[in-house]
Amino acid sequence: MSKTKTDDTQDFCWVSGHYSAEDADAIFQSNDDHIFSLHSQCLEVNTGNMPYANGVTLLPESSGTLELLFGFVYPGRHPELADTPFENLLKLAEAAEKYEVYSAMNVCGIRMRNFVNRHPLEVLNYAFRYHYKDLADIAAPATVGLKEADASKVLDSECYLAWSLYCAAWRSVSSQAFTLDTFLSYVEPDARLSVHPEDHGCPYWPAVRADVLVKMGSFEGNFVRQAIDLPFDSTTSAMGECCVEALGLWKQEVERAAEKISPFREFCG
Repeated sequence: MSKTKTDDTQDFCWVSGHYSAEDADAIFQSNDDHIFSLHSQCLEVNTGNMPYANGVTLLPESSGTLELLFGFVYPGRHPELADTPFENLLKLAEAAEKYEVYSAMNVCGIRMRNFVNRHPLEVLNYAFRYHYKDLADIAAPATVGLKEADASKVLDSECYLAWSLYCAAWRSVSSQAFTLDTFLSYVEPDARLSVHPEDHGCPYWPAVRADVLVKMGSFEGNFVRQAIDLPFDSTTSAMGECCVEALGLWKQEVERAAEKISPFREFCG
């Protein structure tokens, strides 16, 4: 990469070694003063909203973002982005959507799935903003239980509203879970207990039930999404066969309630 002085900016700028063709007719300058010289024909074919005019077009993106972005404009193998850090990927994805660089949009959407567990709020907001409904449905469950203050800093206002409604649905199921065990004797025939622990005064059930409720409460009302197995599978209390059966059906009823929660897209206006 070399340094030159442009007529339009009257400043010294770095010239990209990859994008410096002498016959280029679309010249861009990044926000950190790097010059990219491209062919307008490639831009017209592979982008839908890339602005350019006579002289130098100033863009608000950094040279690192544009270097990646323009890699999707020309024929040939495009950047794979497998090792691209999330912060860089997000900036590239935003630029790809803004300038409608179609091939970059597709690759970024696929790569975003790799960061659902590490950056769920950011991925959800990206998916919501650009209408990637499948990705939003994948990312949303990983955000349940996160702090509202953190979500409000990341999510757009409309996305935050949908997220609040979605989390409320999960909290409702978690709240119901605390009492679902009391109805196990009265659910449909295929899920009835042969003998409920309370029906014959099982000496173990009070301690087992208390242990489960404590573990549920430790997840601040969101255990159903975060660790539905834990309260039922890790109890340390002594149990009878009736207790084992009751825990299995209690968990089953909670799972049934959770399955009724609509995907995130259904909470979006």
